[in-house]
Amino acid sequence: MKKAIVATLCFILFGATMIVITYWHSCVLERKDIFGFKTVESRHDGILIVRISGLCGHSSMSVYDIKTRRSNSTVTVFVYIFLVLPGTNGYFNYDVPVPEGVNEIRFGKNEAVIWHRNGGGSNTTDAK
Repeated sequence: MKKAIVATLCFILFGATMIVITYWHSCVLERKDIFGFKTVESRHDGILIVRISGLCGHSSMSVYDIKTRRSNSTVTVFVYIFLVLPGTNGYFNYDVPVPEGVNEIRFGKNEAVIWHRNGGGSNTTDAK
């Protein structure tokens, strides 16, 4: 019985430690922390696509996920980074479909505007 309690406590402690490590070392990349940031507009099957790309400026971090959230006429892109693991790197290249109702794309928790409809994106490398 005592071994089971110790094993359970060890398991819980290990899990809590992993959650804390993940929380401290996982974050959302911000526009100001990207080298060679670029947006390029294109059309694919009549749908407007904005491709965003760049390199994470944190040398010990790699990109592990990219998600978008739409709110009214805005799409916000979140690039999640974590400690570098074998087979990962800090480069990202992500296509954002832009439906008719979307007028701007923002980036990160700070919601930096990186593209806006009618003159705001093709080959923009310094949008802040």
